[in-house]
Amino acid sequence: MNSPLIGIDDLSIYIPKLYLPLAELAVQRDIEYGKLNKGLGLTHMAIPDCNEDAASMAANAVLDLVKKNDLKPEDLGRIYLGTESALDGAKPTATYILDMIQAYYEPTYGPNSLEHCDVLDMTFACIGAIDAMLTTVDWVKANPKRIGIVVSSDVAKYDLKSTGEYTQGAGSIAMLIKASPRLLSISDEVGVSTGPAHDFFKPKRTVKKQTFANLYSDSLGICKEKIIELLNTLEPDDSNLTLHKDTPVFDGPFSNDCYKSRVESALNQFNKLSKTDSNNRKSDKWERYIYHLPYAFHAKRISTDIAKAYFQAKGEWDQILNELGIKETEEGFTKAFAKSTQYRAFVQEKIEKSQRISGLIGNMYSCSIFLALISTLHFDCKENADLNGKTIGFLAYGSGAKSKVFEGTVQAEWSKIMEQLNLEQLIESRVAVSYEEYETIHKGECTVPLSNSGGFILDSVNDEPGNQYGARTYKLM
Repeated sequence: MNSPLIGIDDLSIYIPKLYLPLAELAVQRDIEYGKLNKGLGLTHMAIPDCNEDAASMAANAVLDLVKKNDLKPEDLGRIYLGTESALDGAKPTATYILDMIQAYYEPTYGPNSLEHCDVLDMTFACIGAIDAMLTTVDWVKANPKRIGIVVSSDVAKYDLKSTGEYTQGAGSIAMLIKASPRLLSISDEVGVSTGPAHDFFKPKRTVKKQTFANLYSDSLGICKEKIIELLNTLEPDDSNLTLHKDTPVFDGPFSNDCYKSRVESALNQFNKLSKTDSNNRKSDKWERYIYHLPYAFHAKRISTDIAKAYFQAKGEWDQILNELGIKETEEGFTKAFAKSTQYRAFVQEKIEKSQRISGLIGNMYSCSIFLALISTLHFDCKENADLNGKTIGFLAYGSGAKSKVFEGTVQAEWSKIMEQLNLEQLIESRVAVSYEEYETIHKGECTVPLSNSGGFILDSVNDEPGNQYGARTYKLM
């Protein structure tokens, strides 16, 4: 007997109800809007309200998946979360998701209905949810009766006025992983490329109390000893003051280089594992390319070498070179190729649909590659494209740095799944906020929610000293 196909049976997406028009941010930052819109493909930035976080967004995506598929507690063997927006350094954010879904189940199934459901956070910058999905696919392969949920959830937050600010976004995507999937089966071959790098990271930041006192004693008009005494009330047993920031340390150009080199290396390994040669590569048969998109137009900006290999395998490269009239070794060749009719056609066929929704939401970190998948299939569905049985390639990346490349085969019920997603309604029902409101949320000064989000929301965070300090509670609206 042949083993059953394993993959994504269904999916759900949660998008925050608030957004900031990028035209508004452009005015505030004195940036030409065309550079954001025409240059990067950005129009809107999704913003989580002050009563939303990675856990509440994930729980809402999972809840929608549970309802659509009438899943019972005993159906769920695991809920694995990919995120880089974890709420704690030890307690998995997935435990909060479990708690919320269990509360939903309680009136019908009683308390602790999910106590035998495995939960886990997986973190590797923007590729963590891919790791969670591939791990869960293997878990189902070991026993095709198993059903798991993989959920990605993130808040992409950068410092105000930083070069990453206009790429911000947020949201969550949940996927049902099982045998004989209705949407997409996942390949056995996975190309991997890892090369440790500091292109984007969120370090534990500390400052010596004495250094802080030396720096600010005069401006505060307080003696150094008094400052240190005050700081000792926060960190009584440490000479350092520990600081946490959700915003990253990053080097954009370096990260682009890391992304490009890792993805190309992983793609080469995928083709080798697939037992193909340079003239008969498995990836050349992909109908669509699904990239992690830190901003909407990123994939088309870094795909020139991948497209070159594609045209070489098809025997068309020499003709392209002849038409360009410029040698590969000459300065400006890559730019000339990117403007060529052939490259534009490559992007239009393989990549363009994946960009469209990204520009309306922004970077979703671990969700972004799945948002690209949703965007692609959504517009292919609207255009009645014949994707049944076609393969699409996934080119995933996470800073730090790692890429995984694999393929999925579109299944017969894919269009039905996409129609049930109601993507356009979710996007159109959002509410625009002013720049002032955006800044208030960004700074953590917003205390009254600006939207009636419904679903699960953050109810409280315990700020009382003691063994429950920092504990979070949620409720279903």
